[in-house]
Amino acid sequence: MASAALIAALWLPLMWSAVLAVGSGPLPAGTETDERRRLGLMILPAGLGVLFVIMAPHAPASALPPMVEPWWTAATAAVARVPAGSMARSQSPVDAGVILAVLWAVGALFGACRLYRTSRRLQAIVHAAVPDAVEPRVRWSSTAITPLVGPGDTIVLPEILRSRLSERQRALVIAHERTHITRRDPAYFRRLAVLDVVFWFNPFVQRQTERCRLAAELAVDATVVRHAPSSRRDYASSLVEVLRWTACPAAHTSPAIFAFAHQGAHEMRITEILHPQRRRRTRRIALIVIGALCAPLAFLQWSYAEQSKTTLPFSVHPLDGEITARFGNGFDPFAKRKRFHRGLDIKAATGTPIVAPGPGRVVETSHNPKTYGYLLVIDHGQGVVTRYGHLAGFEVKKGDRVKAGTIVGRVGSTGRSTGPHLHFEVLKDGKFIDPESVTPALQQTGALHRSGKTAVL
Repeated sequence: MASAALIAALWLPLMWSAVLAVGSGPLPAGTETDERRRLGLMILPAGLGVLFVIMAPHAPASALPPMVEPWWTAATAAVARVPAGSMARSQSPVDAGVILAVLWAVGALFGACRLYRTSRRLQAIVHAAVPDAVEPRVRWSSTAITPLVGPGDTIVLPEILRSRLSERQRALVIAHERTHITRRDPAYFRRLAVLDVVFWFNPFVQRQTERCRLAAELAVDATVVRHAPSSRRDYASSLVEVLRWTACPAAHTSPAIFAFAHQGAHEMRITEILHPQRRRRTRRIALIVIGALCAPLAFLQWSYAEQSKTTLPFSVHPLDGEITARFGNGFDPFAKRKRFHRGLDIKAATGTPIVAPGPGRVVETSHNPKTYGYLLVIDHGQGVVTRYGHLAGFEVKKGDRVKAGTIVGRVGSTGRSTGPHLHFEVLKDGKFIDPESVTPALQQTGALHRSGKTAVL
């Protein structure tokens, strides 16, 4: 079952990151700063969505603005579709937000285990490597790994490069890794690896973290060449030799000369070293536009979070009294036969106040002496509607907005009724469901109990 939590924390951020990914263009499209900003914009809505869902139960109840409600009702009816009768069969339906959280936790745990194994493997490689006789923080490994920065800012190079690279080329490779250390890239790459674990379900964030790593490598290449402008060909040839004789690490947990599996990234770096292109910085106006687009996204997430809080289940019960007929098969005292009862009958004295179980808008106040008598209908959004029959009168009018606990009517015995009571119905996407399954407070009130097979209609 889809829920507002799933929409706020997953679908909206996923669509937003897809839009940013489509507009990012091919590398090298901008500066490293641009890539980092784009990654931040991708993950921000997801964080807001989770925060809104967590904070919504503790925030004051509020209804949606009038201009949003028609669109809201149509959108949630299409996205949050519930199979017919599914909730009526379940007294305590499992919220999709819980299922979503469990699935995310399983995927994140799997990714975290892989990250831990990779970190342990790198630590073992560093520990087994032999320290260089001249460079104190350089170690030589018998494993054919690409040069990288290991734990403790230790530079690890494969032993095979001693014979394949000249002394000048080895110095350039070491300068590359030292530039990573100066820039504090080891910690940055670890954060990117954590983001890959957290956003394992989002391919667009995964793609952007890859772009951030590549942008960092391009920036380091540019720094190395800037300090040794006459060494472009030596530097490019050293990278070609590294690519020829070494392998890539299992995961992007630390800065490495080649930490990318696709050949296009390798060719791009070599081309950039030999024939550098000017970086195009994102204009400030573009960032302002993106920020403006984020604002309505945050509003929609808050709205979905509010809906997940205020609709299912409701926060209060509409009336204290004696339950004389429950949802399901019952006895019709007028027809003298069994009939499916589509709501909940609660007996109380005439004139007893009836309150709204949650926020919403009054969409109908009508009178039919042959059926419900005075009937009140409230639309709570997200496809949820409540109906109150046999009222003595209304305390609200059509179009009014109500909150949980707002008095909306009085107990009566109008219409097809055998005595003063409230006939309370709940519909989800047009299907009748058990009011007690979405109003737990009714089950917790000691004064409410089953009175046997007698029914009040």
